[in-house]
Amino acid sequence: GRGGWTGSTGELVLTSEGTSAGTAYEVIVSVINPAGEQTSPEVNASGRVESGTHDSVIEGRRMSVPGTALAGVRNGSNPLETASARFETSAIGQSNPLTDASNVITVTIATNIDLVEGDVVTISGLDNAIADSSVLLRGLQNDADQVFADGASADICSIAAQGTALYGSGVVRLTVHTGQTVAALTAYVFSFEVRNPSSAQAGGGVEINATGSVSVATAAMAAPYSAALGVGNGSNVMYVVEPVFEVASIGQSTPVAGATNNLTVTLQTNCELPSGSTVTISGLTGTQTPDNGNLTVWSSGGAFG
Repeated sequence: GRGGWTGSTGELVLTSEGTSAGTAYEVIVSVINPAGEQTSPEVNASGRVESGTHDSVIEGRRMSVPGTALAGVRNGSNPLETASARFETSAIGQSNPLTDASNVITVTIATNIDLVEGDVVTISGLDNAIADSSVLLRGLQNDADQVFADGASADICSIAAQGTALYGSGVVRLTVHTGQTVAALTAYVFSFEVRNPSSAQAGGGVEINATGSVSVATAAMAAPYSAALGVGNGSNVMYVVEPVFEVASIGQSTPVAGATNNLTVTLQTNCELPSGSTVTISGLTGTQTPDNGNLTVWSSGGAFG
């Protein structure tokens, strides 16, 4: 059928082809939603009953609405209730700011509207990060790894692709997996590993967007601006520094030939040295001390052993 539509007043006029009393009829009409956010307006129904010269009037009545959420939007099932898709939360940080090092990137996202199967979240700005084209995700909250696939294969919903993301040239591409939904107002936290470049860099801003059933405009992701491994702002993604000795000195307790001699080494680095890190001091030639894989050393605070 056809109806009369006046966009300026939001009025739809339907003409009956003949209905029965006490029978509910459903009418569906498609419109284009407002470009921005809007609260559902009050909608009324009125009418007239065709009666010849003088029609009978059906008094106006406010129409009831579902009042339920839709696509994660509160009252989203109410007519012309609209919301602009956005990330309520988008944060990213790293575990290691040192050149050539393995680096765990941690991402937190939450949207105000559901993302559904096939929607794509793109994170860009991981400048010079080194990783395979398909990176393994580790879910840290709300099974975040299971809702995404890398979208690289012909069948993006294959089991092999689940829990991975597509990577290339500093861009991470996450496709919502088959049968999965990124629920609105729910924080999803996941991590993946890259390798840092071999040269120091300041790192740029990291951005995020989404495409598919909804479009989320590109926006900057929040950075931690906190230290990592003792490096100021080292938790900011792709901020990379070269580890160096800020102090490296050595002296001895005696120059007497054949005497026991205590060598005192002073070291200071621009980053923390986690347990298992090593420092090699070479060039100590000419001693009479035999090879010993368990040589006793003393250090302040037991820092070395």
